[in-house]
Amino acid sequence: MMAMYKNFDAIIFDLDDTLIDDHGNWIRSVERISSFIVSTFNVGPSISEQDIFQSYLLISDELWSNYESRLKPLGNSIEIRKFVWNEALTNIQVFLEKQHLEDLVREFSVYREQIFPDMRLREKLLKLKRKYKLAICTNGTKETQFIKIEKAGLEGIFDTIICSDDVDVRKPHPYIYNYCVEQLGTSVDQCIFVGDSWEYDIVGALDIHMRCAWILKNDSKMNINVPAQVSIYSSAVQFIDSIFNVENQSC
Repeated sequence: MMAMYKNFDAIIFDLDDTLIDDHGNWIRSVERISSFIVSTFNVGPSISEQDIFQSYLLISDELWSNYESRLKPLGNSIEIRKFVWNEALTNIQVFLEKQHLEDLVREFSVYREQIFPDMRLREKLLKLKRKYKLAICTNGTKETQFIKIEKAGLEGIFDTIICSDDVDVRKPHPYIYNYCVEQLGTSVDQCIFVGDSWEYDIVGALDIHMRCAWILKNDSKMNINVPAQVSIYSSAVQFIDSIFNVENQSC
């Protein structure tokens, strides 16, 4: 593991579920809105909160898996959220008026922005910044991701922040990684990529021969044959601590 940390000057982080708990926030937000729909609108006695919750998870996954063709043409995050919620509700024969759908999405957006700073992570990143160039490379849009970064207390730390709409492609496309490296003024062999998604973070970085730290928050490796240039950590904090530990051993 220690060999991974020789000769590098930059670290590129994914944002969602690497630096912030986006999935947990998303699940809680969907649960709250499912309850909001049942209690606020006349959806009928046969429709439960769980029906809405499960339909949203199913439809959202399907639509985001086809982002380029289904969601990207819609433009901003509000229009995307309205479309996803409308499709999810239509899937279970729930039909809301336009104003009610807008009210729902407004509530959902408020919940999605309830992100709280992790001061321990911020302090460790600031310490890391003294020696290394730092970047964020995310598939989210600038509109949503910069709000998350601010809410999480991560503003003012990173030398560059690259969102998918900056380059018109999403991870794991190699261009977004290479563009981020270029903006940092370094080279691929001088970078480590840190991310939680094997498919969207690690695979793309490996394709351009970048070393990786995989943030794996459970014990399942999904039968993946993890190559030597990938090290596994339970959190971004554990990854950062490992760098400090290697530096201390080198002193």
